[in-house]
Amino acid sequence: MRGLPKISRKPPTEKKKATRRSFSFIHTWLNPLQGLVSIGFADFAPGCTGRNSAHSYNSTKALIKTDTGFDIDYTLARFSYGSLPGTSEASIEMKDAATLLIKWDPEGERGAADSDGLMYFIYFPDKNDAVIDIGMHNRKDGLAEIPLLPEYQKQRLEVQIAFKSLIHDNVSTSQYAGGYRPDLAGNPDTDKTRTKEKFCDPLIVGNTLISTFNLAR
Repeated sequence: MRGLPKISRKPPTEKKKATRRSFSFIHTWLNPLQGLVSIGFADFAPGCTGRNSAHSYNSTKALIKTDTGFDIDYTLARFSYGSLPGTSEASIEMKDAATLLIKWDPEGERGAADSDGLMYFIYFPDKNDAVIDIGMHNRKDGLAEIPLLPEYQKQRLEVQIAFKSLIHDNVSTSQYAGGYRPDLAGNPDTDKTRTKEKFCDPLIVGNTLISTFNLAR
């Protein structure tokens, strides 16, 4: 028989507090992406759910510390990770205040198919919400026109896309398509305007230290 675990009465260290806050931040960030990461990260790590794999990956690759808490570097974040070819070009633009255009090169490398379904997220960081879609557009389309609800218009948004094969269920690694920042002259955001922040310490989940991968910028 095993004894009951001992309850530590030591106050948590600042590092433990920071770890808990960062874990909570990623958990909340992933909530609106559940439908995407369950598919996009399904085969990332044997024995792990897509949600857990996405949490681990984004915690170590895309989580950044700011003066007020945490944020995500959307150029490094991923909702999907796989071997299916992506696209050589991906971009966004605002057709008007209520319509977002997502564009990509419809020509894929060997292994891509015209029928590959588009997966995307449009994340609204200031609202902790996202618009996601799987399969409403195909690779061959090269363009997706997405109407934005009134509450999302004039909000900061960040966009990533990926593809899912309809033949063998493989997925591509998601790619950053761009961001829209009304507070920065209303133009799609690029690396030139993005502030690079310090990465958080690697998270500890349970008793397992998550690998930090390569955090070189």
